Amino acid sequence: INPLDSKMMANIIAAEALAGRDNFCMNYLKAFRAGKFEF
Repeated sequence: INPLDSKMMANIIAAEALAGRDNFCMNYLKAFRAGKFEF
């Protein structure tokens, strides 16, 4: 895992939210608001 690869980290954050490891999806929401996702 390369923490400097923004796409990889975005995928990991999304996967943790989908797997139920992210309580209330707070890490996902923080990353989304910070613009770390490219859709």
